[in-house]
Amino acid sequence: MSAIDPEPLINSPAGLRQRAASRLALAAGDMVRRLHSDAGGAAEQAEILGQIAAALWRANESGDVCVPLTELADARVGAAWQASPVVATLAAGETPDNPVPLVVQGGLLYSYRHWQAEHTIAAGLVSLVHRPNAWPGDTLPAVPAGLQAEQKRAWQVACEHNLLILSGGPGTGKTYTVGAIVTALRQHHPALRVALAAPTGKAAARLSQALGADGMSVANLTSATLHRLLGYGPDGSFVHGDNNPLPFDLIVVDECSMVDAMMAAQLVAAIGDRTRLILAGDKDQLASVQAGSFFGDCVGDQSALADCTVVLKKNFRQSDAPQIVAWADSVRDGDLLEEDLPAAGDQVLVHDVQGPSAFDLIVAGAIQAYAPLVTEAASNPAAPTVHELLGRFNQCRVLASLRVGPY
Repeated sequence: MSAIDPEPLINSPAGLRQRAASRLALAAGDMVRRLHSDAGGAAEQAEILGQIAAALWRANESGDVCVPLTELADARVGAAWQASPVVATLAAGETPDNPVPLVVQGGLLYSYRHWQAEHTIAAGLVSLVHRPNAWPGDTLPAVPAGLQAEQKRAWQVACEHNLLILSGGPGTGKTYTVGAIVTALRQHHPALRVALAAPTGKAAARLSQALGADGMSVANLTSATLHRLLGYGPDGSFVHGDNNPLPFDLIVVDECSMVDAMMAAQLVAAIGDRTRLILAGDKDQLASVQAGSFFGDCVGDQSALADCTVVLKKNFRQSDAPQIVAWADSVRDGDLLEEDLPAAGDQVLVHDVQGPSAFDLIVAGAIQAYAPLVTEAASNPAAPTVHELLGRFNQCRVLASLRVGPY
């Protein structure tokens, strides 16, 4: 791979954001250093605390809510900084007596707000799991027709528990399963108050469109963003929270991998005593912009939420392209071997890219079915039609691993 000139990156929007984040990290370090000194902390620890706070800020900007102490442990840093009045060092299960900028627990360093968010999420979801059935003495609705074994398991969890965590890749039927569950529950409880939500406006609109297209009895339900659902105000506060729970019997949130820790904590805090919650998404896709991987942390055999978690694995959308599905699984799991590379003519082709010029050829090949129509449309407005152009355009996609740079 050829060397990349750093100057264009620095002057790009991504570079400007990086420089702004660096300045904010330094400002966060300065603030913690001043608070430490103002609270009577040891002078020799002030500089170290400032550097640690800046490192934590950078980790938050990169998507992590905490930093392992092992990454901070060296002879220069030591551990004396943990005795600072601006640091709360907690044993398992403990909570700070008062809010402080930094929290250490379980070998991890958090900012107080992210520690509080993680604590709220964990305590809230575990409480939801162990809480008595929100609808006690209820008989189960009939199993919706057309569900496969994994999807039936999701339906059973949704009916018997207050929480369902539903994960699966594209084409595994997450939306169809959610629609079938909501339809069955609404038929069983005609007065059921249901809320549909997603992290972004686009995701919310796509959820409503997909559920309506499946012909479920959810077509008359409107999906909202989480901000709108929770009543986000211009001052940064929320209408709904632990003191004012959401007035619904069932809340469905899609694309949960995009939900950051702070928003997840607000959602969990707003779940009422008689409300059931369905969290759907793909743990391997669409990471949140802000810090936290709340949905991915919820999914797993070792999670305390395992009994309420269902992972859909069967792909229905690409049933005619098994090699693509297998390759996608291998790339996701990181176990793709060189001897597994397909031969020419198979559904997946591998190009050995040695430089930007070779990459240009690959892009040109990807758009060859679309580019001629654009050229023709420019010279002859009567043909092809816009519908034909869009149809051909949808046949090609170029996905890049980096936002900036030749690849």
